[in-house]
Amino acid sequence: YDVLPPLVDASKPAGEWNTLEITLDGPHYKAVLNGVIVQDVNFDEVEELKYRLRNGFIVISDHGGYAAFRNIRLKPL
Repeated sequence: YDVLPPLVDASKPAGEWNTLEITLDGPHYKAVLNGVIVQDVNFDEVEELKYRLRNGFIVISDHGGYAAFRNIRLKPL
């Protein structure tokens, strides 16, 4: 979000669970939040993203406040 803002704000109010599906297929990144596409971008077409790593660790973080995660699933394409 520091490089590209979301297309829309599809987040639910505080206290409600959000559903996020992220698809990474080579340089193509797509994020669907609560059934709404919020990012659909090719990393190779954005100067600040084209040289970022495309493999490695998956990190789940917060921004200093309370955050909870559940039902995390990973599957290969």
